Amino acid sequence: MIHLLLDSFDNFKLFAGTPVYVARIWYSVCGEGMGHATRSDSVLAWLTKKHEVLITAAERSYPYLRERYGSRVHKIYGNTLVYKDNNVQYLRSFARFIRTMPYMVVANYRILRPLIGRFKPDVIISDFESASEYFSLLFGIPCINIDNNHALTELKTRFKHSFYQTCIIRFLHPWASHYIITAFAEFHARRPGRTKVVPPIIRESVLSLKPVDKDFVLIYQTSETNIRMLPVLKKTGIRYRIYGMGRKRKTGNLEFMPFSEKTFLEDLRTCRYVIINGGFTVISEALYLKKPILCIPVEKQFEQIYNAYCIKQKGYGSFAERLSLRDIRSFESNLERYRKNISRIGRWDDSLLFEHLERLIKKYA
Repeated sequence: MIHLLLDSFDNFKLFAGTPVYVARIWYSVCGEGMGHATRSDSVLAWLTKKHEVLITAAERSYPYLRERYGSRVHKIYGNTLVYKDNNVQYLRSFARFIRTMPYMVVANYRILRPLIGRFKPDVIISDFESASEYFSLLFGIPCINIDNNHALTELKTRFKHSFYQTCIIRFLHPWASHYIITAFAEFHARRPGRTKVVPPIIRESVLSLKPVDKDFVLIYQTSETNIRMLPVLKKTGIRYRIYGMGRKRKTGNLEFMPFSEKTFLEDLRTCRYVIINGGFTVISEALYLKKPILCIPVEKQFEQIYNAYCIKQKGYGSFAERLSLRDIRSFESNLERYRKNISRIGRWDDSLLFEHLERLIKKYA
């Protein structure tokens, strides 16, 4: 009994005479795209000031977070989608998943079992990362999901998605004790007791930016395969700065940029508008900086299609399945209407998220 009391006492720090609970949190991040990593960085910066945090990250998220949080970040393995001609190749993605799944399961178990055994987390926080959610089920550790992806399964919307898409999400992400879903549009939760909807998470480096409009358009692509839009862009005569499609080079009015967070944010701050696939984080940051959005979702990438649908419904921009000269001219003719609608968005900050998250950590820990 004495040992239990001492162990409990170790979870408290005295600050100004008031006991403050310090939880042991395992935070795990999906590696598909960079949005999960940049969003998690904001949450981790807040968590690590208050709690003990173990971080695991897959694929592209790992080097990004490792640079910021050092040895507390551990690499795990996750599945990624296969793209071709701006199209998700689900058959090839599924074949690769089946081929690599046994290896990933064994490798992740060998990495995570000793880590979790030593760290003994009170609670798991997952940004759409599968292994941590299965560990939550396996070892009975409470799990909090922070992502935008579960909007498709946990929120009431008019967006029509297939049963097949829901099954994929349910299979890869089987369980969470609670969902915190970021959304730039107002939706109601299907299960309000287990789901909280909050504004998008905006990085500190974006919160301080002052937007202006210069004479170029920013393009960001999830994959390098959407080359069929390049001839269309050349015909417009508009100057474009393009991220996600290779190294720095310039061809007429197209300038291809290597990814640099500093230059990307500066271009996002100063562009006239953005053309993107439909990743949630870039959309959120563009809206925060009052930039209209033209979405060209990766075909069959249902999260991006859903985000593009929301953008059009709210009047913040438009979307097209395949970019054409007509799409760009139509978009430019409506720029002022989009800007007016975006100007009505209130100022987002992360206070609601952090307040709710701290309440959940105390509850589950």
